Amino acid sequence: MILVCGIQSTEKASFCEQMSKQIRASCYSIDEIINRKNNFILEINTYTEKKYRNLIESIKMIQHQQTNFILEVQLCQFNALMKFEKIPKKVFYDLNISSLVVIVDDIERLKEEIGGLYNMCLDYEFVEKMQETEIAYATEIAEKLNIGLQIKKCFNNKRIFLQDIVLPIKPKYSEKIFRGEKLYEYRKILCKKNIDKIYIYETSPIKKIVGEAYLLEKIRMEKQQLWDFTRTYSGITKEYFESYFRNHQMACAYKLGDITKYKNEVELEKFGVDFVPQSFIYTTFDPYPEL
Repeated sequence: MILVCGIQSTEKASFCEQMSKQIRASCYSIDEIINRKNNFILEINTYTEKKYRNLIESIKMIQHQQTNFILEVQLCQFNALMKFEKIPKKVFYDLNISSLVVIVDDIERLKEEIGGLYNMCLDYEFVEKMQETEIAYATEIAEKLNIGLQIKKCFNNKRIFLQDIVLPIKPKYSEKIFRGEKLYEYRKILCKKNIDKIYIYETSPIKKIVGEAYLLEKIRMEKQQLWDFTRTYSGITKEYFESYFRNHQMACAYKLGDITKYKNEVELEKFGVDFVPQSFIYTTFDPYPEL
């Protein structure tokens, strides 16, 4: 089970929808589970011993039917007295959670959205504290459960989450990337979407994702100009460069930033990908943020 949390109006549902399509998993909201039973209606002192036990049992029933699903939840929320209240940590300690994701957003936008929901004028500092409390509580839960924690943010406040790509690379070139000898990965075409990170899929014989690199820049230039600009950290010969871009006037490259080689290789299926991409494939979720 993947736990996705965040305060109100952070577009948790949008993220869960994207991720559920990618990893082919069902998505549930904890509010839906709570409201399925009359004795789960939110009220003052919401989470009594009986209620949190019933909540755990309801979630475990879902887990019994399907181990791979997404649970959307707001860890810290308003109660009937408009006081900030946390779902007890022990609710999550008894569940089999594989990873935790926190969705965050711009404070000014959240201030307007949440204020509108409650017909209140909220201070910037108050909403900022709400979001910081959610992150801190999620971090505490993740550390207790010894699971990975990711923080995802809307891109330019457009409710669009940055995607990453899986890029197939031959072993001899991936090793040069990890040694810092190759900081440019050449391609005839680049992905069109804004991306944050490149996952390095090492081709035969490994056939697994072996590491990752943050993207600094996508470059498209005339072929000779690109070679002159990148050759110091190209990791390839001029002859290979010319051969690869034969019959192309323009050439492209990804400029790599911070690079991490995983201690353990990761199967493509863990990223919701069930085939080897010829060029690249988009992914929105990193199942192993701690690697």
